[in-house]
Amino acid sequence: MKYAKNTETFLSRGPWAQMIGALAICPDGKVRKVRNIGPDMDFYSRSGAVKVSGKTVSGLISFARDNSLPSSVCEWIEFTATGKHSNIFGKVD
Repeated sequence: MKYAKNTETFLSRGPWAQMIGALAICPDGKVRKVRNIGPDMDFYSRSGAVKVSGKTVSGLISFARDNSLPSSVCEWIEFTATGKHSNIFGKVD
């Protein structure tokens, strides 16, 4: 399923489709492929990992929203580094 800002989710086939991958915006502003999508962490996020400079960075993916835009274009997917190698992005506000 495609979202704004060139982000996308990839679902498994079958009647109980599961999210198996995603393209998400990382803290440095680049869109990267998120792998190893885990179970829901809570209602709003899921665990996952991206590759940056040959290192696997673990974190969470979630849907972000800009309420100033129409609802059809306001959602995209963001990756937040929270675990191993999370400092690879440096200090990002």
